[in-house]
Amino acid sequence: MKKFFALTMIALAFVVGCKEDEQPQNQNNNNNNKENTNPGGETTPEAYDNITVVLKGANLKTAWAAGDEIRVYCVTTAGADVEAKYVLKDGAGSATGKFAPAAGETALEKGGKDYFAAYPDDPDRTFAQHNTFTAVIPGEQTDPMPLFAHGTDAANLEMSSFMGAIKFVLEGEAELKAFQLEDNNSNCILFGNVTYNAKTGKATVKNSSASKHTVTYALPQKLILNGTSDPYVIEVPAGTLQEGGKITLFDMNDNAAAVLDFPGQTISAGVINDLGKLSFQAVSQIVDLSVAGTANCYIVPSTGEYKFKAVKGNSSEAVAATKVEVLWETRMDEDEVTAGTIIASVALNGSYVEFATAKPMVPGNALIAAKNADDVILWSWHIWVPETTVTSLPDPDAELWKTELLDRNLGALTVTDTTATALPKSYGMAYQWGRKDPFCTFSVAGTALSAAETETGAITTEFSIQNPTVLGKGSDSNWNVETITDLWNDGGGKTIYDPCPVGYKVPEYDTEYALWQCSSSGTYDANWVFNYEQHWFYNVATKAAFPATGYISGDSRSNEGKRTMIWSGDVAAEDNTARGAGVRVDLDRDNGKYYYKSYFKYAGGIVRCAKEH
Repeated sequence: MKKFFALTMIALAFVVGCKEDEQPQNQNNNNNNKENTNPGGETTPEAYDNITVVLKGANLKTAWAAGDEIRVYCVTTAGADVEAKYVLKDGAGSATGKFAPAAGETALEKGGKDYFAAYPDDPDRTFAQHNTFTAVIPGEQTDPMPLFAHGTDAANLEMSSFMGAIKFVLEGEAELKAFQLEDNNSNCILFGNVTYNAKTGKATVKNSSASKHTVTYALPQKLILNGTSDPYVIEVPAGTLQEGGKITLFDMNDNAAAVLDFPGQTISAGVINDLGKLSFQAVSQIVDLSVAGTANCYIVPSTGEYKFKAVKGNSSEAVAATKVEVLWETRMDEDEVTAGTIIASVALNGSYVEFATAKPMVPGNALIAAKNADDVILWSWHIWVPETTVTSLPDPDAELWKTELLDRNLGALTVTDTTATALPKSYGMAYQWGRKDPFCTFSVAGTALSAAETETGAITTEFSIQNPTVLGKGSDSNWNVETITDLWNDGGGKTIYDPCPVGYKVPEYDTEYALWQCSSSGTYDANWVFNYEQHWFYNVATKAAFPATGYISGDSRSNEGKRTMIWSGDVAAEDNTARGAGVRVDLDRDNGKYYYKSYFKYAGGIVRCAKEH
């Protein structure tokens, strides 16, 4: 589906024009019908110091706003084109506006052959043959189309649109991202290059594209519709939609939620055709989260039904399960959580795990496990339901890391706000080094964290898979009885145990980049800024922010708001058995330290995923 852009929602209100204010009759008024005489006896041509422009037949622009600018063109009697920018000085909120020349502009003289105006002001707008403008109707609609005016006297102009419009409201239940308008006549042109004769009012649209009868729109923000929406007004070329058309609604996963048909219309320039209320019942679709690849973590963007392939991590090895269940759910706070808060249902359907989110969607995290007939867990997957859209951090010079990092810690519901105190929902999940499953110290439905009951406290990799909520801790501070070195980094590639979502991996330790440029002695590093009171820190070059989450030590969170541990995918060089490589952040010591500090693999540190490379 095409990329979508913002759609303007408006309240409809047309205000008809009124007369221009009368001007005082004195020798300094340039708006009278006389020429001024200067002390030397020479005459100076009168100029348009004030122009009244009325919005008439404008679809989306119903009133002038402070700061509005227009460009006025004069075709002189000598056949030359002269232009100047005018700025609204009076009439904001009304359809009638009074404009004066912008600072530094010379007012247009009176006595020209013809006068034209265009809104909004664009000094690069093409004005040709003394009467013709060119414009583009985009296939991916954004802003309202320009307005034009013509008259033989610029003192009073009527500005109108060469486009018509349709208006409608939606009635139904869905979470919508965008919609698409289609003309039933595939020969009709809804977008393309326009030549507009402002004298005759004739617009000619040209487009050789096969998709010329379809235009797309994006809502400025997710529309959670449960009833009737506000009205939408969409501009379309005059003469289109004579055979009717359809509006396709798209959900947050770019799937068609509904298709709404409407009858033929007579579309005229400057006229809005009211289609009334368009009711629909959204089509239920199961979205495949693994269509772009498989992983141990899947991000859920909105309420809906989802599925993913029941395979181990990013491999193609199938999990031969007989059933699936939700092990735990959390909202990442201390309030009580009941089962079904995040994930409403889950089932095994052939080679896929299918689940549905709660309605309305509740941001949080959950862990789904696949089991065999003996109730043994064969594999598990982290379901990440963020409150705000997860994106990559811009890092054009690759200062922070060789590829872009996510804008938040793995499992965080929001980005760290550097204007306020770091909140738990920005912390993310905690991970023992090398393990694929997250741990949670917040209130949960189910069990998200418990200590190993083995003799030494250490566990095997196999045991960790079968018990994804059990923390291991051996006598040498490695959770694993084995010497593990490659669970998260197998020669630079993403591994089957990597906890990051599709397209991302745990970044390796590389001091060429600022993410790992820190002092082994614990001295202050100028690449980082620390806020001791609000419990966060950020990278100076990229403003990538990290909360002081604390870390899991034993079976509880320690040093929350004071310290954090950022894991890399590598083991610590000095001790491959017990320690993982990373950086330790300490906001509690001298108001901030960022330094290399390998740490025991049993600790629950954070992960900031990076794009695969």
